[in-house]
Amino acid sequence: MITQRLTTGWQLRLGKEPASFPAPVPGTLRQALLAAGRLPEPNWRDSAQAPLPVEKGCVYTVRFIPQPELLEADETVLCFHGVQGAGEAALNGSPLGWLENLHRVYEFPVTHLLHPGENTLELRFPSQSQEALLQARAGLQNGPEAFPWLPDLGPWRAVELAGWKGACIQEVRIRQTHQNGQTELSLGVSGRSVLEADYTAELIDPQGNSHPFPPGPLRLTVDNPQLWWPRGYGDQPLYTLRVRALDKSGRLLDLWERSIGLRTVALSLEEGQELGFAHVVNGVKIFAMGAVWLPEDVLPARRDPARTRRLLEACAAAGFNCLRVWGGGVYPEEDFYDLCDQLGLLVWQDLMFCRPRFQLTGSLRRELEAETEALVKRLRHHPCLGLWCGSAGGELQALEASPRERADYIRLLEYSLPLIIQEQDPQGACWPSSPSSGGGMDQPEDACRGDSHGLAEALWQNPAESPLGRARYVSALGLASYPCLRTLESFTEPGDRNPFSYVMDLHGGQEAGEILGTIQRHFLFPTSLDTALYASQLAQAEEAGAWLEHLRRNRGRCMGALLWHLNEWRPGVSCASVDYTGRWKPLHYRAKRAFAPLLLSCQMGPGNQAVFCLCNETRHTCHVLVKWALRDRQSRVKREETVSLSVGGLQSAWLDPVDMPEAQPFQDYVSFQLYENGRPISLGTACFVPPKYYRFLDPELSWRQEGEELVVSARAYARGIELQNSAQDLLLSDNDFDMLPGERRLRVLAGETGSLRLRSMYDVL
Repeated sequence: MITQRLTTGWQLRLGKEPASFPAPVPGTLRQALLAAGRLPEPNWRDSAQAPLPVEKGCVYTVRFIPQPELLEADETVLCFHGVQGAGEAALNGSPLGWLENLHRVYEFPVTHLLHPGENTLELRFPSQSQEALLQARAGLQNGPEAFPWLPDLGPWRAVELAGWKGACIQEVRIRQTHQNGQTELSLGVSGRSVLEADYTAELIDPQGNSHPFPPGPLRLTVDNPQLWWPRGYGDQPLYTLRVRALDKSGRLLDLWERSIGLRTVALSLEEGQELGFAHVVNGVKIFAMGAVWLPEDVLPARRDPARTRRLLEACAAAGFNCLRVWGGGVYPEEDFYDLCDQLGLLVWQDLMFCRPRFQLTGSLRRELEAETEALVKRLRHHPCLGLWCGSAGGELQALEASPRERADYIRLLEYSLPLIIQEQDPQGACWPSSPSSGGGMDQPEDACRGDSHGLAEALWQNPAESPLGRARYVSALGLASYPCLRTLESFTEPGDRNPFSYVMDLHGGQEAGEILGTIQRHFLFPTSLDTALYASQLAQAEEAGAWLEHLRRNRGRCMGALLWHLNEWRPGVSCASVDYTGRWKPLHYRAKRAFAPLLLSCQMGPGNQAVFCLCNETRHTCHVLVKWALRDRQSRVKREETVSLSVGGLQSAWLDPVDMPEAQPFQDYVSFQLYENGRPISLGTACFVPPKYYRFLDPELSWRQEGEELVVSARAYARGIELQNSAQDLLLSDNDFDMLPGERRLRVLAGETGSLRLRSMYDVL
């Protein structure tokens, strides 16, 4: 295949303006106007409200000289990999066709239109209203929490020419059969050819050894295959598959090459009154630990590969093994899935329908079927692809829709598109919607069947007492917090920095009531803005972290806990664990502790009772020591116990409940520590009352630096200890943690450490 990307030299003209100006491609009208100084940065204050001048229409134009190889090709197509808004393409004055789906790749044959020398490509957008721009394909993502689509248009993904000579490989279907310690790979190759072509294939193992497919049908048996596993369950070895199209003399005509992983994937749905839900990889039921992935920017074309990598590495650092790509945004680029393959992050892939309500015409059905087919073909070879899901919140919205809309929803999302997925990826797993109890709009919010959502209003209760506490899989668990002060300053002026201000409301501040409620359950009323921001983040981490631990304690019944959500598309108030600037919130550190392979947690019960549970998410039996102690506010031990136990792989073990009638709830606390092979694994603490009632002593926190480590000292029991530099971009091996009197060592991963501030819950109260 011969390709030529058209990324430079684009010009943009608005309406009948006489002059044009440079436009970035990939990019959109809003980005071009932003670069030209004609629109403000949409993340700044209320600038996203600025209207886009689309009433006059616009034209993108680029002049280019085709590569000689493309002019000699047997066939050449022009590919638009993503266009926002509705427009028409024309090459050298000849119309090519209409583009109206930002998720779709459009290909137009141009062999007869290309000529030597300069060619002219135009992308014409007619005059339209702001509202019309929002009714393109993004109009099927119209839920109350959907991506905040700004009116925009333009080629937001790459534009390229692609041609072939002699033959081209259009599609390779890979089927894996795992049996008796072997994996058989069967390939189905389809292509186009004007010559008689032969197809050959070879598999390159992770060590670089080549394994050619024997002549005849493209089948290869791999002995002792190196299996791909989600993070924490094994390694992520990747093979390289190469397929060649050759003419009769052995001359190479085309090459198809991909990284693949050898693995099986399925969805376990146990029958019965309560429907189970679990990912199964290589025959092992996985407890999904992770978060929901959102678009990285309010302007999708501004997505940055370096930021994608940093976010995914933050997932790996926090022990995630699963990400759900949310159906209210855009499909990520190929490097996102490549990184998930490498990092062992199993991907739950929503189709891009967020609470859709629509009437299904024939043209709309064909458009969405083509979109889905192309998507599955693009992603099905990735070992990280663990689940196809029809929509985000679709069944919930369908319950409120008209009879016609409900019928159309069933036709498209529970019949037509699943058939396409099954045909294109027969070895993949599929689920109708999220949340869902299995389809048909049959009580989709039933926590005892399928997957469930747990947002702020569902999380205020004690997990052990809440109906959601019996969930089988929570695919969106979250509550909001404010950003830290430095992030807040990045999009506001001083007068905007009141939680109830107009600008804050535009950046998600409508959730202020829920945030204040969460703070109230844990802390006293904050006395300053900075304290309020810190308190909101600590409260978010406290509450969500307690739920993550509860769900893990119930492994077997529950098999997944995904935070809503990992990242932000704009700076502001949100449920994210990593904010728009890349700063980790306390929630991300708390998730890291909750997602540890070996987790010791404590569930406080009535009557000063504590119940300890050890969760073992490794595949081998662990022999450990559990030490717990009841301590007074000076951290003196009033009672303690050491328990030795063994816990099988992929199991949870509860210790006998411990009654502590002698405990003074307002001034005593429980500490607990886990040891393996004599090495301390983790430390946790628990109080009998909310932090706002506990009589903390001043921990007199201090720090010193020794090489790449920070040594934190405390003279009294402290909770939620935060270390931060003035830029609030310090990244540590742990942060926002509890600590007994003594010292704790932390590794510095990023950020300056010349001057640090230490604080804890004592400073909030």
